[in-house]
Amino acid sequence: MLEGSGEIRRFGDWDRFCIVTQLDEHYCGVWLNGELFYRIDGQDFGSRYGGVSLRDALYISEYIVETKEKRINKTLYDMAYERLFALIDDAIYGDNEELFQYIDENVFAGDFSISINVQSMLGNKIFAVSYNGKTKIVYCKSEDHKISGLVFDDESIDHAFRKIYEYLKSLHDKEVEKAAL
Repeated sequence: MLEGSGEIRRFGDWDRFCIVTQLDEHYCGVWLNGELFYRIDGQDFGSRYGGVSLRDALYISEYIVETKEKRINKTLYDMAYERLFALIDDAIYGDNEELFQYIDENVFAGDFSISINVQSMLGNKIFAVSYNGKTKIVYCKSEDHKISGLVFDDESIDHAFRKIYEYLKSLHDKEVEKAAL
């Protein structure tokens, strides 16, 4: 993270699943320029020095919060990490439609992505599916291509995304208000 910048904010459990942000010292008002990265199972995902628009992260985190219910699926949840990752990844980035056998028509493959895809996070793929109070996260870091996964209580993941959304929304609303004066 940048020295001399705003306070580092952590949303979630640093060692298990955490979203980390920091507002730049010169954050350009409503653009909310800053830093964002994830920590999953003690590993960093994304760059700590990415220089991103946290305003974009606000809108993406809002979508992740709003689509939580669409990620509930027992059949997908019961799949092995590699199989689950391949189905979602191929449906989003490839031309394989096998995933659509397992999801309702109002659910999109992208609804399973929980990566806040700002510049610092590009190349990292992080997907989630929930069932019975648990969330299974499968992920692949851009530099190593190894598929891994973890299971969490739903509340810990939901809480991290709700809190980052609320924090960024509050910052953005204040900047919009200042700009209107």
